[in-house]
Order: sequence, then structure tokens, then C-alpha cells
Amino acid sequence: MGSVTISRGFFTCLLCFSTLSTWALCFLIMMYPSDLSIVMKHKSFTEPSQTRMPSLTTPKSDIKQVLEDEFDKHIDLVKILKLRAKITRQRLSSNMTMLIPPHQQDGGRVHFYRSKTMKTPPKGLQFIPRQRTCAVIGNSGILLGSKCGAEIDAHDYVLRSNMAPRNNYTDDVGNQTDVMTVNSMATKEALKCITNESSSCYFKYLDTYRYLNGSILWFSKFGVSAKSHFQFVNLFRKHKLNILIAHPFKPLNGMIASLWNMLKKKYSPSSGLFLYTVSVSICDKISMYGFYPFGTAPDGSDLPYHYYNDKFNSFKSGHNIPYEFRKLLSLSKQGYFRIVTDKCVI
Repeated sequence: MGSVTISRGFFTCLLCFSTLSTWALCFLIMMYPSDLSIVMKHKSFTEPSQTRMPSLTTPKSDIKQVLEDEFDKHIDLVKILKLRAKITRQRLSSNMTMLIPPHQQDGGRVHFYRSKTMKTPPKGLQFIPRQRTCAVIGNSGILLGSKCGAEIDAHDYVLRSNMAPRNNYTDDVGNQTDVMTVNSMATKEALKCITNESSSCYFKYLDTYRYLNGSILWFSKFGVSAKSHFQFVNLFRKHKLNILIAHPFKPLNGMIASLWNMLKKKYSPSSGLFLYTVSVSICDKISMYGFYPFGTAPDGSDLPYHYYNDKFNSFKSGHNIPYEFRKLLSLSKQGYFRIVTDKCVI
């Protein structure tokens, strides 16, 4: 009887495991119906992705198809899902790092949620829905003259950093903006202007925010207090701007540095690394543009620090940008995303 009992238990466990495996497979297929039907093979390369895209006159639908072909060459969804799970476990998903208070949708009372001890997001918050394709934009001078604007805008969702301008640069950087990060320094500078209508910079910032109408403004570096949060809300309400304000529930600097093994290097993660980390929880397929930490282009020409100014400096800052670039390049080669450092036209 003992052997019969063991056999029945064994077959019962086997049946349970088979059932659970079937449910898990069905769940993954439902989440990614068009991507897990084939095995994604990442084609390794020794240089950053050199995308050859159609010209700006090409219909957007055609550009999207070429973009999908590029993703098929470089993206490994299995690895992305594993990284997404790790980021979620470490509480760095967008649901914990981009808190959007509900008052911004219904015009009700102004609430400000931020707590270093908060374990779960408060009820009523709005979250960014899952996106199929995303473009994460850095601000390197490598974008200047790249003609990548049409390709960037062909993505479903576009995330940009540090209030970088698009006006006069749309051919190179595109126009679509769904998320714009604001670091601590930019927040302080903006507050000096928006709280004083008689200041010379008040309308300059107002024009900038009008250009961001319909976007999410993410104070990623935790540098906004309740008072300053209300000041931004009041400005946007006064001028009827549809801009949502998001911020993390606690400082992310150490958490992101730990995720990417940067704690011992004593450098602060850049806004670009912040943006990529969070985008993994939002986006299935990611393209990175404007991430190039050198003052000299591959052809030997000089590059400005940012695409929107002509300052040529030593690229020294509180960030270890070369280390981050090597890290990102390694991730790209492994199939986590595609990084574009070349021109986007034939």
C-alpha cells in the first residue's frame, strides 16, 4: 500500500506541475502574443547599432515596419522579462517610481504622496500603461544632424530627460514627448521663475510647459517638496495645461546605483540611467538615442556636450558617464534594447 500511495502522490504532483506550467505558458502568450510565438535570436555586434532608416518623406507606417525589423535583430524578450522582474522586486517599477496623484485627473483636492516608508502605492493613483515600443532619449551632441526625428516619433511612447528642447531640433530628435524628466537643479531654477510673474523668465518657462502639454513631468530625483509640487500644480491649472506631475515615493539614487553595481564607484546615476531603468517596466522593446559620452564623433569631428548648445567641455560631472555607456553598450549587445549612435537616413 505504501508504494501505491507514493505512486499516486507522484502522479498527482506531476499533474499539478503540468497544469501550472500550461497556465504559465498561456499567461506569457497572452501578454506577448506576437513575440513569444518565435524564438528571438539576438545578433551580437561589436559596434553600437547603426540603423539605416528611410528618409523623412517615408510614410510613418513604413518606418514602423523597418523599426520592427530592427527590433527583431536586436531584442531578446526573455532577457527583458527577467530584468523587468528584477526591477519590480527591487521596487523600481514605474508603479512605485512615477506616482501620479489622482487630483490631476478630476480637478479635486491637491494631494502629495511621498514617503520613504511607503510599501504600496496609495489608492487612486494613475499609472502608465504597458507600451509595445519606446524611445528613450539622451541629450548627447551625437544627435545633432542625425535625422533620427522620424524614427523616434515612430515609437509608441517617447521618454526624454532634463527638459531638453525639441523646437528647432525635431528633424534630429523628433517631437513626441510622453514623459519628460526634471532633475533637482532644473526644478530649483524653474521655481524661481514660475513663482514670480514679473520675472523675465516666467513666460519663458510657461512657453516651455505649453510645449509639453499632454505629457508627464517626472521629478525623478526626488527634489520636489509638497510646497513646490503645489506651485507647479497651480501654474498648470491657472493656464489650463494638461500636464501630469509624477515623482518617486522615495529617493531612487541609491536603489538604481545598487541595481547597476555603482555603489562602490561613488558616482550618482545619470537622469538617462534613471529613465532607462524605469522604462524597462513600461516598455517591451526599447530604442536608446543620444547616449554617447564622448566629445568626438566616430568620424573625428567635435561634438557639443548637448545637442542643443555649442558648449564643448571635458564631460566631467558627478556622474560616471563612460562607465554607464559601457554598461548600456553591454546590455545592448545582450539584447536588452537597441542603441543608436549613427544617422537614421540612407
